[in-house]
Amino acid sequence: MDAAGAGEVGKQIEQLVFRLEEQGCLDAQFQRILQLPDESNPNFVSEVVELFLANTEKHLTQIRAHLVKDQPDFEAVSNLLILMKGSNDTFGARALTGLCVRFQEACAKGLVADCKALLEGQERELGTLKKEMGTFLELYRKKTALLGRGPG
Repeated sequence: MDAAGAGEVGKQIEQLVFRLEEQGCLDAQFQRILQLPDESNPNFVSEVVELFLANTEKHLTQIRAHLVKDQPDFEAVSNLLILMKGSNDTFGARALTGLCVRFQEACAKGLVADCKALLEGQERELGTLKKEMGTFLELYRKKTALLGRGPG
């Protein structure tokens, strides 16, 4: 166990999360997720991050499929956005949540071009979040390993 090293990595994690909050990518809910793991499941945070990113990517792929049809299925898109918004709120992905709200409004009005632009915005935001969460996961796993709690 290397408590000093883990403390240093912990500070790097705090700085990264703070920066993401300042940029509007994350909100305080993500901090709550960081407080949930315990000795019985040291991989919890890593699993939550990976599952969130995978599910969000899957939903965006499904949304794209509904929007490229000759007659976009706005109801199906809206239903997927409801799922995504709940997931975003639970995870603390503030920027994605805001985009979901605007996207739902565009769907309700049947604005295809706006919906496609908002989908692209969500894909860009997810790309940014995936990159940042990749860095987060590296640091988190390093901290967990330094504390002797497994792979993280």
